Amino acid sequence: MRCSGPRQLSPRNRGAAAGTGVFHAYTVGRYVTGQAATDAGHTEAALLYDARRGVYYARPTLRGWLHLLCFLASLAGGALLLARAHGAAQVTATAVYAVSLSALFGTSALYHRGNWRASWRLRLRHLDQAMIFFLIAGTATPAFLLSAPVGAGLACLVVMWALTLAAVAARLARASTPEFVAGALFIGLGCTGGLALPWVWIHAGTVSGILLLAGGLLYIAGALFYHRRWPDPYPSVFGYHEAFHIYVCVAAACQYAAIARLTG
Repeated sequence: MRCSGPRQLSPRNRGAAAGTGVFHAYTVGRYVTGQAATDAGHTEAALLYDARRGVYYARPTLRGWLHLLCFLASLAGGALLLARAHGAAQVTATAVYAVSLSALFGTSALYHRGNWRASWRLRLRHLDQAMIFFLIAGTATPAFLLSAPVGAGLACLVVMWALTLAAVAARLARASTPEFVAGALFIGLGCTGGLALPWVWIHAGTVSGILLLAGGLLYIAGALFYHRRWPDPYPSVFGYHEAFHIYVCVAAACQYAAIARLTG
C-alpha cells in the first residue's frame, strides 16, 4: 500500500478527517497513514503527526519502551547516587539531578506510550520538551555545585536555572514552536551548562570530563539526526524517533557516570 511520494493534509482536511474519527489514506515510505491506516483498523488516537513533514503515521511498535526502561533504571540509579552522597551540597545537587533525570524519562514514556486525545497529547508533548530543559539544568547542577569554586558555581547555576525557566515558560506559552528553534534552544542551553566542563575535568579527573563531554556531544548528534529523520531503519517498529531515544539514553548514561564520579 504505497503512493508516489508523501501527500500532506491541509488543516481543513485534517479537521474533516478528525471529525469522522478516522483519517483518510496516505502512505509515506514505509509509514502507514490515512486509508492504509483505516484498512488496518487505526483510528485518530492511534495516529501520530509529524509537523515537519506534514504527515500522519502509525505509532511504531517500540515507541516509548526504551525510555520506560530508562525511567525504571533512573529510579534505582538516583537512589544509589543519593545513598553515596555526603554533605548538604552533594545531597542537594544529586537530588536535583536524580529528579530531573527520572522526570525526563518518566514524562517521555508517559507521552509516547499512551493513546492520548489530541488535547492531552499536545499538553504532554509540551511537558516532554520542558523536561529536556530541566534535565539540562539538572545535569549542570552537580557539575557546577560540586566542581566549581563556590561563588562561580552558584553564579553559573543562577544563570543556568534562570535561562531554563525562561525557556520552559516560552515553550509552554506557545501552541507550537518550529523544531529548529526548539533544537537550537536545547543545544544553546546545553552549551551553557558545558561551561562547567573545565572544572569537572580538574576536580574529578579526565575520565569524568570525557564522559560529560561525550554525553553532550551525543545529545547534539541525536538532535541533529532527529531533525534529519535519520536513521529510520524500520518505521513501523523502530524508526527515527526510537534511534533518537538511543542517543538520549547513551548520553544520559555517560553523564550519569560522570556525576557518580563527582559524588564518589
